Amino acid sequence: MAERGMGLKTGEIQDFVQSVVVKETRKTPFKDGRPGYDWYHAFMERNAHIVKPTFEKELESSRAKVSKDQTDIWYGKFRDFLKALNLLDKPNRIYNADETGFSMGSKAGKVIGPQWLKQVPHISGGRSKERYSVMFTACAERKTMSPFFVYPEPKPRGNNPLHGTIEGSELVYTKKDG
Repeated sequence: MAERGMGLKTGEIQDFVQSVVVKETRKTPFKDGRPGYDWYHAFMERNAHIVKPTFEKELESSRAKVSKDQTDIWYGKFRDFLKALNLLDKPNRIYNADETGFSMGSKAGKVIGPQWLKQVPHISGGRSKERYSVMFTACAERKTMSPFFVYPEPKPRGNNPLHGTIEGSELVYTKKDG
């Protein structure tokens, strides 16, 4: 989660563990099923080879550090890749699906992240951890796939969320866990 800009702070890790304990009705020594700071520090020590507290870094500043030379190298390798697959003259067979998320909250701070990462990305916003994900898919021939929307239940009455969207768009409602 930290690599995707949704790192969890200490209290959020404790909340997550509490939700698992309550949902699975596990017996624990935790008060109200919630682990304390001693448990958290012991957890971090036991798993120090995997995770560590890491500072988040604003995502936009990370993206700004990509240089023209780095971009040129990447596109050169991509062109070689397409050439090896004999796709340079077949733009209708070259697709890109790009998922991005928009965070509706949280301030950058210290979160749990993979041991090998020095800093994790953070997408700035308000206070909540609410996040919307969007996937856009298009081919090199400048054609796009119709969007597929996923909304949490319950389905709103008398409201057509697809009104005004691209023809061929589809929609499903899913139950939200937790």
